[in-house]
Amino acid sequence: MRRIVVTFVLVLLAAGCGRGPASEPTGEVVGTDIGRAQAVPGDGATLAEGLTRFAFDYHALLAERSPGENLVFSPLSIGIAFGMADAGARGETAAQIEEVFHLPSSGDELHAAFNALDQALADSGESTLRLANRLYPAVGYELVPDFVETLAASYGAPTERLDFAGDPEGARKRINAWVSERTEKRIPELLGSGTVDRQTRLVLVNALFLRAEWSQPFGKYPTERQPFTRADGSRIRVPLMHNAELQTRYVAAADYQAVELPYGNGELSMLVVVPARDFAAFERRLGAELLAEIDAAAREGIVDLHLPKWSARSELDLAESLPELGLTLPFAGGDFTGISPSNPFVDAGVHAADIDVDERGTVAAAATALAFAVSGPPAPDAVIRADRPFLYLIRDAETGAVLFLGRMVDPAA
Repeated sequence: MRRIVVTFVLVLLAAGCGRGPASEPTGEVVGTDIGRAQAVPGDGATLAEGLTRFAFDYHALLAERSPGENLVFSPLSIGIAFGMADAGARGETAAQIEEVFHLPSSGDELHAAFNALDQALADSGESTLRLANRLYPAVGYELVPDFVETLAASYGAPTERLDFAGDPEGARKRINAWVSERTEKRIPELLGSGTVDRQTRLVLVNALFLRAEWSQPFGKYPTERQPFTRADGSRIRVPLMHNAELQTRYVAAADYQAVELPYGNGELSMLVVVPARDFAAFERRLGAELLAEIDAAAREGIVDLHLPKWSARSELDLAESLPELGLTLPFAGGDFTGISPSNPFVDAGVHAADIDVDERGTVAAAATALAFAVSGPPAPDAVIRADRPFLYLIRDAETGAVLFLGRMVDPAA
């Protein structure tokens, strides 16, 4: 079974200083000759824990702001973008970024941790997981050399100058084209019209792309249209995939069920959590403690799983939402003198995430004219029907990093 998941986040930094020399070349990518710093194994684990805490904080905020709507975002992508911004933040601005994202350290130690996490995630086995970062300063805009070197060495982010002042629309299209290419056209236009203008001086970009196949694909049992109960009690009919003999880790608690669906050789997995009742009340419990509870209670067994096919996309205005978590200084004239002497500020931040879940992939059939009975599936240890609102997250087995977090309340939306 194939899964394609794409997410992207951008932090846009702008300052009202003048345009640089028009003769400076645009479109030339520099910094690729700066070698990636060697990662120290294990350095990214504590960082992954912090970004997971941010994931739950942000999910709670977004869930409260948009009740009854599907949701998906990448805490990893957003965290990396602000990690890059933190490389140029100073004083209270840096402290605020580190507090909101629950970053375990600061300075060189922090960026070494991001580097270690990035390189640990590169080993995704049979799955495809790609992270890409890029720095887009305006022509003639002065950058602090240490900032450029840190982004290249710890984040693998080269620099490409664009003429925002002379051709902001061309610059926007250039960035969107890079994002589209890195996400295999899943996000063709991250930056909407007017997102960048003649005052833009710097854009930091992170793109994340994931393609993974289930370790135990669906297909042996037919996908059938069955009832799905929404949070308000109304019912619709949606295609439910079925695997009656899924060998995996699961939890069958009084107030929820949970099942882990590994991808490939198990380097990545999706965790689906189906509350028994009152989805909104259960969703408010979502956090590191609940995740630890699920991991501790999970046991191996055979699960008879019914799971809907779904697609979801979210577009988030980070500048409008993150201040509610306490991240105010970057958007209100904070201290980014470590990026440039002109001290830019975060003028806009956008995030888009897109996910498709279905049973595409290998479909096998056999017919034999022998007088043998076809054995049915073994008796399951649990029957889990995700035929009502549920939560899901995709995480890395080694580091525990949450790549995507979401909820599905209406597969037909």
